[in-house]
Amino acid sequence: MASQLSDRVDELRAIVDADRLPEIDELRRFKHQIIGNVDRKARFVELDGAELLCKVIDLAVEIPQWSDCDDTLHIELATEAMVILTSLCQPRVDSLLKLVGIVPACVLGTVSKIVHSFKTFALIESSLKCIRNLYISLKMVSSSAIVFNPAPLPCCAPLSSKQLRELSSEGASFQIAIDAAWDAYFDQENIFLMLSLLCTFTFGRISAATGSWSRLARQQSESAAGTICQTIAEMSRGGDDMVSVASVGRRICKEHDCMLLYMLMTMTLARSPQVLRSAYQLIGAIAPHAEPDIMALLSKSAADIRDQEPSVQIAMAYCHVNYSVMMPDWDKRGYAAEDRNDVLPLLLSLFDKEPQIALSACALLTTLVTDCESAQELACKLDAFSQLDRLLETTQLPGGYSDSAERRQMRAQLRQHGLLAVAALCLTRDDLRRQMVETKILPKIVASLKHEHAPVRAAACQCARAISRSVSLLRTCLLQAGAALPLVDLLRNEDEDEPVKIAATAAICNLLPDFSPMKELLIANDILPKLVVFVDSPNVLLRQYALAALKNGVYWAEHDLKKLVSTTLGWQRLLELFDDCETTIQVHALSLLRNIACTRVEDVEMALQGMGPEACFDMLNRKLCSKQSEVTLQAVYVLLNIATGDVRHKQEIMDRPDLLKSLLATLWHESPDIRIAALWCIINLTPSERKGAYEVARKFAAQGVGSRLEKLKEDSCYDVSERAADILDTFQWAGFAQ
Repeated sequence: MASQLSDRVDELRAIVDADRLPEIDELRRFKHQIIGNVDRKARFVELDGAELLCKVIDLAVEIPQWSDCDDTLHIELATEAMVILTSLCQPRVDSLLKLVGIVPACVLGTVSKIVHSFKTFALIESSLKCIRNLYISLKMVSSSAIVFNPAPLPCCAPLSSKQLRELSSEGASFQIAIDAAWDAYFDQENIFLMLSLLCTFTFGRISAATGSWSRLARQQSESAAGTICQTIAEMSRGGDDMVSVASVGRRICKEHDCMLLYMLMTMTLARSPQVLRSAYQLIGAIAPHAEPDIMALLSKSAADIRDQEPSVQIAMAYCHVNYSVMMPDWDKRGYAAEDRNDVLPLLLSLFDKEPQIALSACALLTTLVTDCESAQELACKLDAFSQLDRLLETTQLPGGYSDSAERRQMRAQLRQHGLLAVAALCLTRDDLRRQMVETKILPKIVASLKHEHAPVRAAACQCARAISRSVSLLRTCLLQAGAALPLVDLLRNEDEDEPVKIAATAAICNLLPDFSPMKELLIANDILPKLVVFVDSPNVLLRQYALAALKNGVYWAEHDLKKLVSTTLGWQRLLELFDDCETTIQVHALSLLRNIACTRVEDVEMALQGMGPEACFDMLNRKLCSKQSEVTLQAVYVLLNIATGDVRHKQEIMDRPDLLKSLLATLWHESPDIRIAALWCIINLTPSERKGAYEVARKFAAQGVGSRLEKLKEDSCYDVSERAADILDTFQWAGFAQ
């Protein structure tokens, strides 16, 4: 067997010396012959077999235009050779004396040549396993005879965003060797390759590498950290590359107590703008996995950030906003509030900088103040509306003005994000809405409803919706500004972008209630039939807002208007909406029926006859038993309104034991709103004369409602206890005793 191995090595030497590649089957015979046999491995190394394998790999990877080569034979040859080479890296001094001088240069040289190829995942994996085995073996053997001098590795440019995406989706299971070799190969030339390799792996593939990063973080080496930040700065130029770098950072911080984040924090104190910007971007990206105490470190750098260039200030603000938004628990510790106090003035000061900086500042301001009243109040105290007004003024081109397409696009984006910031600031509080109106922004909002760019129109619709939540402004300023007809025009335009239709429909919802002075104007312009068309849209949001607008439109409306909406929509279509797969659609459809069957006996009659009593009550019976409390509540209210009809309508309900049973079951519901509605339904079903009241009480008693009403008299909700007591008093007055 030994002579046979020697003969095969001689044959391989002859092939390689002729600059030819062996057959893949020949390499596989070598693999099967030596793998698993320690002595044969040692003999193979003694015969210079490892050196021959390195030459085979070198020949294979020197194929011109590797990444465009369709023939996979060379890839398979190099991979088979690397697998054999990996098995040779065993902890034997005699073998390691030879291997340590040739394997590192071969393996890392190979990786530097093939890292950009999409067809070499298996070869990269084998290469990394090989270097890992070598270093593990070196650690296991203590011998002064072995001198390790790592070979220099050529600088390798980082991967493109396209390559990163394709590599990230590869399913191979990488066993990364970088953790073992990191200390020996970490320098400014090799960091590009190492970081590029790390960025090719998903979370499950970088576990072995995170140890090296954490060791580096513990050292908090200024030069090493600076090199990492410089590399991130280079890689972030590609845009999407930062996402991959951040994914590595997130895993490291999650598994190693945020040590990398602490290290990066030290880089925010005294670095070049490029490094500062990159460090803040990475910190912001991995913020969700950070420890709250790191916020204190970050806040220390905020005081000095105003001396930096605007791009660094924006990166720092992005970092702070991510901490504040992603970690709401910090509010309890005071960090988020202090953070906003520092960041809000900074963001507002950037509005008059170059367009890209101002755009980012607007977007971050919107994120920071959304759903946060304290941030909204602070921003307005800092005169945010006046600064947004000036920003919107700069984006408004005078008539006949000519500009490049690129500049017009940037102006449009600035206007869009300025309007979104306005909408976010005045979404919840009336006093802030009035402050916005006083700054004369409203005319710019209405003008933006006709802007040539769809995102600007959608943003203006969001502003109109926010303002219309104030009844006083709806009746005065918004009416005087003429916002209604531009919104109608947006819905009438068949070619309008869907996001604009959605935003305009959401704004129309607040203009259609009975107290709105614009309701008649909208109805006169045939807005209701258009909303009915939107009910059949495949877009759930558009359907939802269309139904909500119709619901508001028929609330306390005249009978003829209710008839117009119901016949245009169709009773059969309404029945279908009650069973829509989206809960929100079911809720709005039931609420629409609730408002149709309200106010007059003829309205109740129209609803029952339109759907058919059987279909209507069967549907309500199902919805009363819904697991969704919002659906149950609306179903009870529909029944409550039907019960306000005449004697015939009340009797229709009382003659259905199953329906009564479902109604009375809601008296046990955990929601007090549902319990109150159910009690009001019982009150409406009870006639005002004694005999009729007695019959109703008797039927309810047969369902066991008496004992439940007694318990509800002690309910923690005042309205529930009062209504339950009223019903029991009525039953006693009618002569029915439990």
